[in-house]
Amino acid sequence: MAEAQTGKTKSIINAKYKDKYKKPDWLGVQINAHCTARHEVEVPEKKDDKGKVISKATTKTVANGIDVEALRAMASENDIDPAPYAGMNVGQHRMNIGNRLRSLTLKRHGLTINGKWVKADAEWLKDKNAPEAPTHNRDGSVIAKAIKGTEPSDKKAAAAEKAEAKQNGKVARK
Repeated sequence: MAEAQTGKTKSIINAKYKDKYKKPDWLGVQINAHCTARHEVEVPEKKDDKGKVISKATTKTVANGIDVEALRAMASENDIDPAPYAGMNVGQHRMNIGNRLRSLTLKRHGLTINGKWVKADAEWLKDKNAPEAPTHNRDGSVIAKAIKGTEPSDKKAAAAEKAEAKQNGKVARK
């Protein structure tokens, strides 16, 4: 009753974050486009004051919040287990799965939507301070980097060189 009188509702989201995320970013647009529940509504015929028809009766599709099953499917196809969020409300589903998708998208520079790879927007990646190149493959595995000194054979050679230099009283190269 107090909520109805004051017009305020309880929220688990801090007000500063609500304002920050009010307008959807690139990922939010993708989620909304593919996970918004839609339904048909009948629009009645409209007449002017003289009884002349100004618009015919028709139906239109309207958005009606998040389709949780579509969101869970998007999570699953991007190797995110949606099960831990089963006891949460729709908003918490959207927030938690959205955060997981955001993290994955920043690492992979894209995400899978309805079986197709969608490359992330370059400006969005830049705004989110994503690395210049993806750090993870589409399957979520880490991309192996072939940097000199990181391969096992190079490490062994470096260790042997260091040990030899130590024996000879010389400073080893880095």
